[in-house]
Amino acid sequence: MKHALEMRTIVILISLFYASLLPADTPSVVDYQKRSDENKFDSYIYGLSSGMDWLNEQIYTSHSIEVYCKPRDLDLSAKDLKRLIDSELIDNKSFYDKYNYAPLLGLALRNAYLSNFPCAAN
Repeated sequence: MKHALEMRTIVILISLFYASLLPADTPSVVDYQKRSDENKFDSYIYGLSSGMDWLNEQIYTSHSIEVYCKPRDLDLSAKDLKRLIDSELIDNKSFYDKYNYAPLLGLALRNAYLSNFPCAAN
């Protein structure tokens, strides 16, 4: 129980930190959905993915906790990452519809990683 609470607290603090660093031109959910069939946001999405991998390594190094357990040898293409994000946007449609003008693609990717690459309970 304490481990889960620490994990949630770390994830929330990191999410808030990253949200405060977002530039004004970060795509909103609506921007992404309007142009998701293009490659306009591919570099941005790769950046989010790299940031998530770095974050996972940092938290593991500092606290021996993995946020998600994506296989280390798994390289996801932009198309794969978009599928994960799209699935998250559909699975939690009411939330993302409510905040569709907010830059929440990073949150969507994080939630998709948590859903698709859960860690075994210790």
